[in-house]
Formats: sequence, structure tokens, C-alpha cells
Amino acid sequence: MKKQKPMNFQDKLSLIQSACRVADFWGVEPADLVSWVAMSKKEKVEEWNEIAEEVEIFRKASFEERAKMLGVKLVKK
Repeated sequence: MKKQKPMNFQDKLSLIQSACRVADFWGVEPADLVSWVAMSKKEKVEEWNEIAEEVEIFRKASFEERAKMLGVKLVKK
């Protein structure tokens, strides 16, 4: 099995977005798609849940907090 490279936050956000796009393509809910895959890849479930939790925090964050999470420095003019 190929070793997974470390993921930064942008990678994690992209991963969740991609899962949503794949689920949309197949006409299923993202949670259903992830559950199906999780049945055969149990060792990845905890990591997925951690990533999903981080992305949920990002979704609820303010604009300034989101910029900080993405490593973007805001400049006030």
C-alpha cells in the first residue's frame, strides 16, 4: 500500500469537497458514500472523522478565522 503524504488544511478541505462531488455524481448522500467505503477501509475511519471535524469547524468559522486556518494573512487598508 502506498504511504499517504501528510495533509495540510487545504488538502483536507479539498478531500471533503471531492467526496461531496463524487456522491453527487452517483446521486447519493456523501455520508452514504463514506459509510460504504469505511466498511472496507476501517483503518481510515478515525482519520476521516478527524478531517471532517476540522472542516466542520472551518465551515462555522468567521471569515478571519477561515483565512488564518488557510494560512492567509489579511491586510487592513
